[in-house]
Amino acid sequence: MASVKEQEEVRFWDRVGMYVTRDFADQWIDRIGASGQLLDGDLEEFTQVVTPDTDLIRKEIEDLFQGETNQGNLSPENVAIVASLNFESKRKAFVLEIKERLISEGVDEADALSQAKEEYDMAKDLIVREALGLPEEEE
Repeated sequence: MASVKEQEEVRFWDRVGMYVTRDFADQWIDRIGASGQLLDGDLEEFTQVVTPDTDLIRKEIEDLFQGETNQGNLSPENVAIVASLNFESKRKAFVLEIKERLISEGVDEADALSQAKEEYDMAKDLIVREALGLPEEEE
């Protein structure tokens, strides 16, 4: 059983390209056990997905957390994902703040809530658009 200190430690795991806790890494093993098929566009057919050996992954995780604290660079894609998740984690506060502002400007409470939710969706869409390098949406 891992101690609380080990569970709170974070390491950069090259396999997933991001910083992980021991708990996350252990849970990741369960997720990769799934099997399935992937559409091969070149062949226009489904092919079997090969998953890594879970025993090797367990050993890799053990080595990762037994070793010295390491550092790595998040890919731009992972930076964008983290930013998006961070924004989404603050959804309620964002919506309520906009709602209160709209109400103070004289907007009906029910309309203010729906408008605040729309503003949240537009802000989230902008984060995704910028992360993907997409042009601004046309009116």
